[in-house]
Amino acid sequence: MPFHHIRRLLRRPRRETLRLLFVNFGQADNNSAQHINGFARALAALGHTVTVASVKSVPDGEFQPLDGFHLASHRTVPGEKTGAFPGSAAAPDLIHVWTPREIIRDLANRALARWPRARLIIHLEDNEDTLFHRHTGLTVADARALDDAALVPHLSRGLIDPRHAPDFLRSASGLTLVYRSLAALVPAGQPSCEIVPLIDPAFFAPAPPDPSLRHALGIPAGATVIGYNGNDHHGNTEDIRQLYATVQILLDRGHSVRLLRTGHTLPEILDAFPASVRAAVISCGFLPRETLPAHMRQAGFFLQPGGPDEFNTHRLPAKVPEYLMLARPVIMGTANLAAELTHQENALILPEMTARNAADAAEWLMADPARATALGTAARHFALARFAPDAVIPPLLAFYRQRLG
Repeated sequence: MPFHHIRRLLRRPRRETLRLLFVNFGQADNNSAQHINGFARALAALGHTVTVASVKSVPDGEFQPLDGFHLASHRTVPGEKTGAFPGSAAAPDLIHVWTPREIIRDLANRALARWPRARLIIHLEDNEDTLFHRHTGLTVADARALDDAALVPHLSRGLIDPRHAPDFLRSASGLTLVYRSLAALVPAGQPSCEIVPLIDPAFFAPAPPDPSLRHALGIPAGATVIGYNGNDHHGNTEDIRQLYATVQILLDRGHSVRLLRTGHTLPEILDAFPASVRAAVISCGFLPRETLPAHMRQAGFFLQPGGPDEFNTHRLPAKVPEYLMLARPVIMGTANLAAELTHQENALILPEMTARNAADAAEWLMADPARATALGTAARHFALARFAPDAVIPPLLAFYRQRLG
């Protein structure tokens, strides 16, 4: 065996189980947490030691047990007096951080200073350059040309810092991608691996709508429920307008419909629409995770607005796999996951995603309930093959092992 291989093996003995530290850029109940916790839960069940650090998740200095792994705050991990795991001074083998945003870059630098032998993995779930532009009005190139005094007012720890993000990405041992389309954003020569969201088939099991919940939500008898989960933000305002415009067209055509929304909304978007549309939107706000499937099952179908622009192409809305797992039809444009779905077989894929075309597709579903049911059944079969734990975890573990050498 060549000497450098022997030296590497002596430096890092191979163990069957791994010590893994996941780091969330936000709080423990954000959308990314559902991805992270799914991986943490599955890996802990295989015997790996796992901590998930996030903003304000639990009191500083404490580790909260959850489904076989532990939650901690950013102040606890990495802290001056605490390790990455409760009751242990052992360093993590891998530090897997969610996104290259500035809050994460700072924390990763501190963690690697504390545990220099740990491998850093950075997860990409969006086109961060596009998000920076939509939030600040500056392109990344514009921002890099500014001096510090001019740039600082535009910087946010919730966004990338365009001056540092490229080097941060190149510093990692590898990158994970929420969807393969993000490969176009990976620096040349950087190892990467797609890890799609892990969707629990039992948690998102198909079931009929709960009549009592339907009544509590004020859904009229005979109304068709369109589902949409997700937050409004500067990156998707045009898509949300398209969602409401679809409802308006269906109402104008004489259909009794309700749009059932979960997540944080920007009221000013809906306020621009007529009173009839506002009355047809049922906004449930941010719901506890355990109540989400029951609300989603009220939907006859789901609508994922937006076409293949710089934002939608380089991401995978995690709600779409959840829709599919629930065995409900999905109407969507040609971005991201649509490339793997088949029109009128397991989804309705619109070559041009407009409000009018989405309304036409909704009418196609409403006209034939049996056809809609068959579409939903096929959607569930696709989701089981693509997003269940036994499809997601093995390639992730293989990538981890490769990065450790």
